[in-house]
Amino acid sequence: MLLKTFVLSLLLLSASFANAGPAPSIYVASTIPYAAPAADGSASPGPECPWDARLVEYLAKSSGNRVVITPKPMEAQGQKLILTGRLGPTVGTGEKAAPSWIEVTGTLLDENGKPLGDFGFRDDRYSGNLHKCKQAIRLGEGLGDSIAGWLEEPKPGIKIAETINTLREDTIDQEIKKSCPWNTELPNYLTGMTFGNVYQVTDDIGTAGGKKLLLTIVNSRLLGGGLYSGFKWLTVTGSLVDNDHEIGSFIAVRKSFRAWTGCGISDRLSYEIAYDISNWLQNPTLNARLGDAEDATDANP
Repeated sequence: MLLKTFVLSLLLLSASFANAGPAPSIYVASTIPYAAPAADGSASPGPECPWDARLVEYLAKSSGNRVVITPKPMEAQGQKLILTGRLGPTVGTGEKAAPSWIEVTGTLLDENGKPLGDFGFRDDRYSGNLHKCKQAIRLGEGLGDSIAGWLEEPKPGIKIAETINTLREDTIDQEIKKSCPWNTELPNYLTGMTFGNVYQVTDDIGTAGGKKLLLTIVNSRLLGGGLYSGFKWLTVTGSLVDNDHEIGSFIAVRKSFRAWTGCGISDRLSYEIAYDISNWLQNPTLNARLGDAEDATDANP
């Protein structure tokens, strides 16, 4: 009886694979245009450095040749992958100068041009001892591998601003504002935790279509001194919007005695709130309270 059941299960599984058929081909151009060639003072590796072509070649290989390189992907009969590149500020000088990060955003379209999903991947594993072209190619290959993984289960991405809004900047210590990336730490951590599902955009986030997450720092106490200076905290509100319709919202609070420097506590609390948000995004709800937020927590300072 058990053998009979086992054989039947194998037959059903085989039939399932047969009915599924091969995954459809995805057509992509051989090169990637820049969204902003000089973003944040960045310098292109130059036309003699084919980092983008190597990325696309690596993507095709990593996808098991499901991704097909073609001069005119929009004219192909099948799914299309539209890619755009962006560079971070230049690190190093001379021949060793290279972008501190390379980012590629993309949209997957079905055979009729309808979006199936979008993403943004950034690689910033800079190594100053590499020639700028070798560095760009290495970052590009890593991105190609990430994109291939995303294509196995594409879904709509969530856009966020590069800089988090602040309701009251007077709650941020002046020294922290001068020496710490206090208003970009949380977006950077969040994008790194969500495997391309959340990605940053340079355009006005308010006018962006599709899904977007609007974040605001509404209250904070960020300073050094460890437990001697008492509790430090960061309070952030968020609204998850899909084509101007709110589908989720939260208030997130994190408190800590730790960190002897203002920059250290800013980094720590930003990381913790980003972790809370990344978990919430797996099942977003309205009026959620994350981290140390309690029912009595007021979003207004």
